[in-house]
Amino acid sequence: MNAETLSNEESAKKGILALALSNGVQQLITWGLTLATIRLLLPEDYGLMALIESLSPYFAIVASFDLASWFIQKRGLTTGDEEAALTHGILLGMLACILLFCIAPLAARFYRSEELFIPLVFVGITFLFRGLGAAGEGKLKRELRFREIALVQLAIAISRGFIQLVFAYLGFGFWALVIGYFCAEVVRSLSWVKLSAIKLRFRIDKKLSRDALKFGLPSAGASLLWTLYSSSDNLFVGRMFGPEILGLYSMAYYLVDLPAAKINQVSRPVLQPYYAKLRDNTEELKVAFLNTLQGTNAVLYPCVAGIGIISHDLVPLVLGPSWKGLELPLLIMSLSSIIRITGVNVSPLLLSLGLSRYAFYTGLLSAILFPILVVALGTTFGISGVYASWFVFQPLRIAMDIFFLRKCMNIGTKLFLWAIWKPLFATLVMTGAGLSLNLFLFSDWDDHWSFLCTIIACITVYSTVLRLTIGKNFLQTCISFGLSSSTAPEQNTN
Repeated sequence: MNAETLSNEESAKKGILALALSNGVQQLITWGLTLATIRLLLPEDYGLMALIESLSPYFAIVASFDLASWFIQKRGLTTGDEEAALTHGILLGMLACILLFCIAPLAARFYRSEELFIPLVFVGITFLFRGLGAAGEGKLKRELRFREIALVQLAIAISRGFIQLVFAYLGFGFWALVIGYFCAEVVRSLSWVKLSAIKLRFRIDKKLSRDALKFGLPSAGASLLWTLYSSSDNLFVGRMFGPEILGLYSMAYYLVDLPAAKINQVSRPVLQPYYAKLRDNTEELKVAFLNTLQGTNAVLYPCVAGIGIISHDLVPLVLGPSWKGLELPLLIMSLSSIIRITGVNVSPLLLSLGLSRYAFYTGLLSAILFPILVVALGTTFGISGVYASWFVFQPLRIAMDIFFLRKCMNIGTKLFLWAIWKPLFATLVMTGAGLSLNLFLFSDWDDHWSFLCTIIACITVYSTVLRLTIGKNFLQTCISFGLSSSTAPEQNTN
């Protein structure tokens, strides 16, 4: 491994460390604030917010057209180019805002909930700022300035948590969630502009805009299709079963997705530029990808599975009696998500190579298959069919990822499975042990003791099995997300 690769690896590690430390502090505070807010609100409140969030991502795509990713991989940008990119983002943000204003009354009518109109308009204003901040975000990530990014994210997350908790306590209901969302998006975008030091000058460069759109259209198309895939279930559940059922469904997904979402906040901003700096050496990039695939899943698998294992005790103790109906959905969603998170590092790799078309193809297949499964199974079997659609679709999704990895990086099924089997095996052993202990040994215990002992048992079993399979470097693998050549799952990548 040459000196440049080692330098890139060291920069990526420092970026991971900065983001991880800030996120560690952030999670201790924001999780407490979020859980306190959940206890004050009802499933219907989160169901109404889920209806808004099933629509807003479509307009967020228009507000940036993945301008940040374009900025990361683009070389040789001048000061004038940066100002033109900022102007380009502002115009996109204005377009997204206008589109949402037009769609808001139709969306409220579709959901048979007229009260959604004003919150949707309120959320639409944030896209003006999101377009403004896209270029600044890309510049910060390209320069690997993750310390500033981490501090901004920390401050915004904590502030949003406090705002939502205060307004929930004052009785604002789901408006507490809307206000928190609005404040976070506006402050985040303005912070990117300020830190990037891109001057706010109106400068139009048609050639630059065409280049950004040429990159952004397939990437935005992929994001659009991904959004259709990821929000189609909420659209269907909200329309067919109402806000309360959607609140339980979306909360189960939110809690199970929380580890992946938070770890992605740490890893993805680093992995894409890290992979991009290695793209001239295919073999080193291949090892780096397999390495981080194992490391990321070694952290994610037990977190996701653990939520399902302790769901019986978690819901009444932490969320309160109004969320009693969440126990079974939480267990089912956690089991399906073990499959879903397996390919979490594939998208950053494809984008770092400039292969946004592959992400588009994957999104296209997902946007076609998953909604069909949700509608077909949901119509036939009710809400149980919607949960079942995850188990049917996710193996197909992994197969698509492996197909594109083989095509662009010569990473086939064998290498992919070799990278994930050790953390997956340890997680399966932990899940079996945790559920068995909870059902047969801790079932008659006090809920608090059962909750605590189950967590301790799961941590002990998982770490023991992972130590036996990965070896003495298992802690380094988890802590660094695999960003170390000494922990690569397979050095022979041919």
